[in-house]
Amino acid sequence: MTAQHDADATPQEHAVETVDRGSAVTQSDSFSDPGLPPHKPRQTDIHPAKEKRAERQVFLWFLLSMAGSVFAIFAYFAFPITEDFGSVRINNLLLGLGLSLGLLGIGFGAVHWARQLMSDVEISEDRHPTRGSEQTRARAVEIFKLGDEESGFTRRSLIRNSLIGALALFPLPAVFMFRDLAPAQDAVEAISQTPWEAGTRLAIDPTGTPIKASDVTIGSAFHVIPETLDHHAHDFLDQKALSVVLLVRMPEEQLHETEERKDWSYNGIVAYSKICTHVG
Repeated sequence: MTAQHDADATPQEHAVETVDRGSAVTQSDSFSDPGLPPHKPRQTDIHPAKEKRAERQVFLWFLLSMAGSVFAIFAYFAFPITEDFGSVRINNLLLGLGLSLGLLGIGFGAVHWARQLMSDVEISEDRHPTRGSEQTRARAVEIFKLGDEESGFTRRSLIRNSLIGALALFPLPAVFMFRDLAPAQDAVEAISQTPWEAGTRLAIDPTGTPIKASDVTIGSAFHVIPETLDHHAHDFLDQKALSVVLLVRMPEEQLHETEERKDWSYNGIVAYSKICTHVG
Protein backbone atom coordinates (compact mmCIF):
# COMPACT_ATOMS: atom_id res chain seq x y z
CA MET A 1 0.00 0.00 0.00
CA THR A 2 2.92 2.28 0.66
CA ALA A 3 4.40 1.65 -2.74
CA GLN A 4 1.07 2.36 -4.40
CA HIS A 5 0.75 5.59 -2.40
CA ASP A 6 4.23 6.66 -3.46
CA ALA A 7 3.41 5.93 -7.07
CA ASP A 8 0.22 7.97 -6.94
CA ALA A 9 1.85 10.97 -5.20
CA THR A 10 2.41 14.12 -7.21
CA PRO A 11 5.88 15.72 -7.63
CA GLN A 12 4.82 18.55 -5.28
CA GLU A 13 3.98 16.06 -2.54
CA HIS A 14 7.36 14.34 -3.01
CA ALA A 15 9.04 17.72 -2.62
CA VAL A 16 7.19 18.39 0.60
CA GLU A 17 8.07 14.99 2.02
CA THR A 18 11.78 15.44 1.29
CA VAL A 19 11.94 18.63 3.37
CA ASP A 20 12.92 18.10 6.98
CA ARG A 21 10.54 19.52 9.48
CA GLY A 22 11.74 22.71 11.14
CA SER A 23 14.26 23.56 8.42
CA ALA A 24 14.19 26.82 6.49
CA VAL A 25 14.17 26.11 2.76
CA THR A 26 14.06 28.62 -0.09
CA GLN A 27 11.34 27.67 -2.52
CA SER A 28 12.57 27.23 -6.04
CA ASP A 29 9.24 28.31 -7.49
CA SER A 30 9.08 31.76 -5.70
CA PHE A 31 7.55 34.71 -7.50
CA SER A 32 9.83 36.94 -9.50
CA ASP A 33 9.77 40.71 -9.11
CA PRO A 34 7.13 41.94 -11.56
CA GLY A 35 8.62 45.43 -11.55
CA LEU A 36 6.71 48.70 -11.70
CA PRO A 37 3.45 48.86 -13.66
CA PRO A 38 3.46 50.85 -16.88
CA HIS A 39 2.97 54.56 -16.37
CA LYS A 40 -0.47 55.93 -17.22
CA PRO A 41 -0.63 59.62 -18.06
CA ARG A 42 -3.13 61.79 -16.21
CA GLN A 43 -5.65 64.11 -17.80
CA THR A 44 -3.49 67.07 -16.81
CA ASP A 45 -0.55 65.46 -18.64
CA ILE A 46 -2.56 65.19 -21.86
CA HIS A 47 -4.80 68.26 -21.97
CA PRO A 48 -3.18 71.69 -21.42
CA ALA A 49 -6.57 73.18 -20.56
CA LYS A 50 -7.06 70.77 -17.67
CA GLU A 51 -3.51 71.46 -16.54
CA LYS A 52 -4.29 75.17 -16.37
CA ARG A 53 -7.52 74.45 -14.52
CA ALA A 54 -5.67 72.35 -11.94
CA GLU A 55 -3.13 75.13 -11.55
CA ARG A 56 -5.91 77.64 -10.86
CA GLN A 57 -7.48 75.26 -8.35
CA VAL A 58 -4.21 75.02 -6.44
CA PHE A 59 -3.95 78.81 -6.52
CA LEU A 60 -7.48 79.12 -5.11
CA TRP A 61 -6.61 76.78 -2.23
CA PHE A 62 -3.58 78.88 -1.34
CA LEU A 63 -5.67 82.04 -1.75
CA LEU A 64 -8.23 80.58 0.67
CA SER A 65 -5.41 79.95 3.14
CA MET A 66 -4.28 83.57 2.94
CA ALA A 67 -7.86 84.78 3.37
CA GLY A 68 -8.30 82.54 6.41
CA SER A 69 -5.14 83.86 8.05
CA VAL A 70 -6.18 87.47 7.46
CA PHE A 71 -9.68 86.70 8.75
CA ALA A 72 -8.23 85.18 11.94
CA ILE A 73 -6.29 88.39 12.62
CA PHE A 74 -9.39 90.49 11.88
CA ALA A 75 -11.62 88.35 14.13
CA TYR A 76 -9.12 88.51 16.98
CA PHE A 77 -9.34 92.30 17.12
CA ALA A 78 -12.90 92.85 15.84
CA PHE A 79 -14.46 90.45 18.36
CA PRO A 80 -12.36 90.81 21.52
CA ILE A 81 -13.03 88.96 24.75
CA THR A 82 -14.97 91.26 27.09
CA GLU A 83 -16.88 90.89 30.35
CA ASP A 84 -19.64 89.02 28.53
CA PHE A 85 -19.00 85.27 28.49
CA GLY A 86 -20.63 85.09 25.07
CA SER A 87 -17.71 87.05 23.65
CA VAL A 88 -15.39 84.16 24.52
CA ARG A 89 -17.44 81.77 22.41
CA ILE A 90 -17.68 84.01 19.35
CA ASN A 91 -14.00 84.95 19.58
CA ASN A 92 -12.88 81.32 19.76
CA LEU A 93 -15.28 80.29 16.99
CA LEU A 94 -14.17 82.91 14.47
CA LEU A 95 -10.51 82.65 15.40
CA GLY A 96 -10.57 78.86 15.06
CA LEU A 97 -12.41 79.12 11.75
CA GLY A 98 -9.79 81.46 10.33
CA LEU A 99 -6.88 79.33 11.52
CA SER A 100 -8.54 76.19 10.16
CA LEU A 101 -9.00 77.73 6.73
CA GLY A 102 -5.41 78.95 6.77
CA LEU A 103 -4.02 75.50 7.51
CA LEU A 104 -6.45 73.48 5.39
CA GLY A 105 -5.87 75.71 2.38
CA ILE A 106 -2.15 75.01 2.49
CA GLY A 107 -2.70 71.28 3.00
CA PHE A 108 -5.31 70.77 0.28
CA GLY A 109 -3.42 72.99 -2.13
CA ALA A 110 -0.16 71.12 -1.64
CA VAL A 111 -1.84 67.72 -2.04
CA HIS A 112 -3.74 68.82 -5.16
CA TRP A 113 -0.53 70.22 -6.63
CA ALA A 114 1.32 66.95 -6.03
CA ARG A 115 -1.49 64.75 -7.39
CA GLN A 116 -2.38 66.74 -10.48
CA LEU A 117 0.69 68.69 -11.58
CA MET A 118 3.89 67.21 -10.18
CA SER A 119 5.56 64.30 -11.94
CA ASP A 120 4.04 60.96 -10.88
CA VAL A 121 6.55 58.61 -12.51
CA GLU A 122 7.56 55.95 -9.99
CA ILE A 123 11.19 54.88 -9.69
CA SER A 124 13.11 52.45 -7.50
CA GLU A 125 16.77 52.46 -6.53
CA ASP A 126 19.03 50.61 -4.13
CA ARG A 127 20.16 52.09 -0.86
CA HIS A 128 23.50 53.81 -0.78
CA PRO A 129 25.82 55.10 1.97
CA THR A 130 24.79 58.32 3.69
CA ARG A 131 27.94 60.15 2.69
CA GLY A 132 28.52 59.99 -1.02
CA SER A 133 31.41 60.89 -3.24
CA GLU A 134 31.76 64.26 -4.91
CA GLN A 135 30.33 62.77 -8.04
CA THR A 136 27.33 61.51 -6.07
CA ARG A 137 26.84 64.90 -4.43
CA ALA A 138 26.94 66.57 -7.82
CA ARG A 139 24.34 64.09 -8.94
CA ALA A 140 22.20 65.08 -5.95
CA VAL A 141 22.25 68.68 -7.13
CA GLU A 142 21.07 67.50 -10.51
CA ILE A 143 18.27 65.56 -8.83
CA PHE A 144 17.15 68.69 -6.98
CA LYS A 145 17.10 70.58 -10.24
CA LEU A 146 15.16 67.76 -11.83
CA GLY A 147 12.68 67.84 -8.95
CA ASP A 148 12.23 71.56 -9.44
CA GLU A 149 11.60 70.97 -13.12
CA GLU A 150 9.13 68.16 -12.50
CA SER A 151 7.23 69.99 -9.77
CA GLY A 152 7.17 73.22 -11.71
CA PHE A 153 8.00 75.23 -8.60
CA THR A 154 10.07 77.75 -10.53
CA ARG A 155 8.05 77.59 -13.72
CA ARG A 156 4.58 77.87 -12.17
CA SER A 157 4.96 81.34 -10.68
CA LEU A 158 1.25 81.67 -9.82
CA ILE A 159 1.28 78.61 -7.57
CA ARG A 160 4.73 79.38 -6.16
CA ASN A 161 3.89 82.94 -5.18
CA SER A 162 0.52 81.98 -3.70
CA LEU A 163 2.17 79.21 -1.66
CA ILE A 164 4.79 81.63 -0.35
CA GLY A 165 2.05 84.12 0.53
CA ALA A 166 0.00 81.48 2.34
CA LEU A 167 3.00 80.24 4.32
CA ALA A 168 3.99 83.81 5.19
CA LEU A 169 0.52 84.83 6.41
CA PHE A 170 -0.37 81.66 8.31
CA PRO A 171 1.94 82.31 11.34
CA LEU A 172 0.79 85.93 11.73
CA PRO A 173 -2.32 85.17 13.83
CA ALA A 174 -0.13 83.29 16.30
CA VAL A 175 2.27 86.24 16.42
CA PHE A 176 -0.56 88.64 17.29
CA MET A 177 -1.99 86.29 19.91
CA PHE A 178 1.35 85.72 21.64
CA ARG A 179 2.08 89.45 21.55
CA ASP A 180 -1.25 90.12 23.25
CA LEU A 181 -0.21 87.95 26.20
CA ALA A 182 1.89 90.87 27.42
CA PRO A 183 0.34 92.98 30.22
CA ALA A 184 -1.88 95.80 29.06
CA GLN A 185 -0.05 98.19 31.37
CA ASP A 186 3.07 98.32 33.46
CA ALA A 187 2.79 96.03 36.49
CA VAL A 188 4.29 98.57 38.89
CA GLU A 189 1.89 101.24 37.72
CA ALA A 190 -1.07 98.86 38.00
CA ILE A 191 -0.47 98.06 41.68
CA SER A 192 0.46 101.62 42.63
CA GLN A 193 -3.13 102.77 42.19
CA THR A 194 -5.81 101.75 44.72
CA PRO A 195 -9.56 102.46 44.90
CA TRP A 196 -9.02 104.68 47.95
CA GLU A 197 -9.76 108.35 47.34
CA ALA A 198 -10.04 111.39 49.55
CA GLY A 199 -13.40 111.45 51.31
CA THR A 200 -14.12 107.73 50.84
CA ARG A 201 -15.78 106.22 53.90
CA LEU A 202 -14.39 103.06 55.50
CA ALA A 203 -16.68 100.02 55.44
CA ILE A 204 -16.54 96.62 57.11
CA ASP A 205 -15.32 93.74 54.98
CA PRO A 206 -17.30 91.97 53.54
CA THR A 207 -20.68 93.51 54.43
CA GLY A 208 -19.80 97.02 53.30
CA THR A 209 -21.34 98.64 56.39
CA PRO A 210 -19.81 102.07 57.15
CA ILE A 211 -17.84 102.31 60.39
CA LYS A 212 -18.36 104.99 63.02
CA ALA A 213 -15.36 106.33 64.89
CA SER A 214 -17.14 105.59 68.16
CA ASP A 215 -17.34 101.89 67.21
CA VAL A 216 -13.56 101.62 67.07
CA THR A 217 -12.34 101.07 70.62
CA ILE A 218 -8.84 100.57 71.94
CA GLY A 219 -7.75 97.00 71.31
CA SER A 220 -10.36 96.35 68.62
CA ALA A 221 -9.54 95.66 64.97
CA PHE A 222 -11.63 95.99 61.83
CA HIS A 223 -11.03 94.58 58.37
CA VAL A 224 -11.88 97.49 56.11
CA ILE A 225 -12.60 98.07 52.43
CA PRO A 226 -13.71 101.27 50.60
CA GLU A 227 -17.44 101.89 50.70
CA THR A 228 -17.36 102.68 46.97
CA LEU A 229 -16.11 99.20 46.08
CA ASP A 230 -18.54 97.58 43.61
CA HIS A 231 -19.21 94.02 44.75
CA HIS A 232 -20.71 93.11 41.37
CA ALA A 233 -17.83 94.36 39.21
CA HIS A 234 -15.91 91.77 37.21
CA ASP A 235 -12.63 92.94 38.76
CA PHE A 236 -14.01 93.14 42.31
CA LEU A 237 -11.47 90.70 43.75
CA ASP A 238 -8.58 92.52 42.10
CA GLN A 239 -9.73 95.87 43.46
CA LYS A 240 -10.34 94.38 46.89
CA ALA A 241 -6.85 92.88 46.94
CA LEU A 242 -5.39 96.34 46.38
CA SER A 243 -7.50 98.10 49.01
CA VAL A 244 -7.81 95.77 52.02
CA VAL A 245 -7.01 97.67 55.22
CA LEU A 246 -6.66 96.88 58.93
CA LEU A 247 -8.23 99.55 61.17
CA VAL A 248 -7.18 99.82 64.84
CA ARG A 249 -7.33 102.34 67.69
CA MET A 250 -4.39 103.10 69.93
CA PRO A 251 -3.83 105.43 72.86
CA GLU A 252 -2.84 108.75 71.37
CA GLU A 253 0.18 109.05 73.65
CA GLN A 254 1.58 105.87 72.10
CA LEU A 255 1.43 107.24 68.58
CA HIS A 256 4.73 108.66 67.45
CA GLU A 257 3.90 110.71 64.37
CA THR A 258 6.00 113.18 62.47
CA GLU A 259 4.74 116.71 62.04
CA GLU A 260 3.73 116.22 58.42
CA ARG A 261 1.71 113.10 59.37
CA LYS A 262 -0.19 114.52 62.34
CA ASP A 263 -3.41 114.55 60.31
CA TRP A 264 -3.02 110.92 59.19
CA SER A 265 -4.85 109.64 62.29
CA TYR A 266 -8.07 110.57 64.08
CA ASN A 267 -8.22 110.35 67.86
CA GLY A 268 -5.79 107.46 67.84
CA ILE A 269 -7.51 105.63 64.97
CA VAL A 270 -5.06 104.50 62.27
CA ALA A 271 -5.45 102.29 59.22
CA TYR A 272 -2.72 100.20 57.61
CA SER A 273 -2.80 98.39 54.32
CA LYS A 274 -2.64 94.61 54.58
CA ILE A 275 -0.53 94.50 51.45
CA CYS A 276 2.29 96.70 52.68
CA THR A 277 2.52 99.10 55.60
CA HIS A 278 4.35 101.58 53.39
CA VAL A 279 1.10 102.15 51.52
CA GLY A 280 -0.29 103.87 54.61
